[in-house]
Amino acid sequence: MRLKAYKEALRYYSEALEIDPEFVNAYNNRGIAFYEIGQYHKAIDDYNKAILYDPTFIDAYYNRSNAFYQLKNYKRALDDLEVVKSSYADSAYVYFNLGLVYSKLNEYGPALQNFNQALAIDSLNSESFVNRGTLFYYLKNYKRAESDLLSALQINPQEANAYNALSLLHASKKQFSEAMEHINKALQLSPDDAYFLNNRGYIHLLLGDLNKARVDIDKSLSLDPQNAWAYRNKGILYLESGKISDAIRVFEQAVMLDNSVEKLYYYLGRAYFEADDMENACEAWAKSIEFQEDESVSLNTRYCN
Repeated sequence: MRLKAYKEALRYYSEALEIDPEFVNAYNNRGIAFYEIGQYHKAIDDYNKAILYDPTFIDAYYNRSNAFYQLKNYKRALDDLEVVKSSYADSAYVYFNLGLVYSKLNEYGPALQNFNQALAIDSLNSESFVNRGTLFYYLKNYKRAESDLLSALQINPQEANAYNALSLLHASKKQFSEAMEHINKALQLSPDDAYFLNNRGYIHLLLGDLNKARVDIDKSLSLDPQNAWAYRNKGILYLESGKISDAIRVFEQAVMLDNSVEKLYYYLGRAYFEADDMENACEAWAKSIEFQEDESVSLNTRYCN
């Protein structure tokens, strides 16, 4: 395991379990090995067995929560973390992970509370600052967002996610040169990160450079074909290129993956508008307004009321 030779680790853990089929640590550790190679369902099966033989084995609950998180089963992840918190109420990592899960559930109030608690316990955790800063960005509290992201970089100047979030922050304020500078720093640290590539593609879209946008967005989708944000950006690319039916198709794919993506319904409404489908356009803009997106208000007022 320490050598990251996970297939060999799996073989030895399995041999240990042949000798002792109730060896709780072996189930838990084999689950970790499965997790590390992306076999999350098999990892959960092993964590389940560890918990079956020892319902008080907290590490298995924590590890199972991580696997549920990867499978986007956030409710189950939350249940396991609540069990962990009952035993480790003073551990920053528990509150940090709770913040991540609540963020995915779009429950920003509890997410913020948990990130605050994580930082109260460990004020030098750059990841907590990044995630709380990103949460403030979603809440459009740009001043607090920037403060947290800069704090993360003071603690760890190699924190690529902080540069990524700062790029989005500057892009939202139409400060495109600063946005591009920060996203390129993120990509220098992590050149094949699908999210960073997608965000640079988005900045290229905002700058009107469709060719550069296409290269980054397509590469992002090849690395992670389940990223709703990349489908949104691909839809914008089609929309700006006049390929309206393609735009609607990929916007709808984004909705199926994650309907909370920023401005997704605004752009979907624009695509339906271009297709002369006012019923669906107005429906999309109404949903956009529910997400407090100002861009859709004037369009909804002008064309739908």
